[in-house]
Amino acid sequence: MIPFAIAAVLGATTFWVLAPLLGWAGEEAEAPEPAAEEQERLLAVRRELLSSIKDLDMEHQVGKLSPEDYQETRERLTREAVAVLRRIDEEAGPGPRGADPVPEDSRSD
Repeated sequence: MIPFAIAAVLGATTFWVLAPLLGWAGEEAEAPEPAAEEQERLLAVRRELLSSIKDLDMEHQVGKLSPEDYQETRERLTREAVAVLRRIDEEAGPGPRGADPVPEDSRSD
């Protein structure tokens, strides 16, 4: 009796592990939409660019960069970040009508 129980548990576990790989899974295992993947990729690029700008500012403050190199690199990174933010906005689509793009608590009066 015990060998049959062990075989049943191993069989069920094997099917559970192989189901997504063989396409037997239900809706919850479907791949994310391409638009969602693109949105995630754009957000990752945005984080990377903002981190690069922050690092660049730090290096400039400690004197590792000439003013010309700093200005040129910062302008390039800023242009790239603006382009990525525009793509994120385009991917997100239009917001609800009449929606305020800036939340009340983040405004400086």
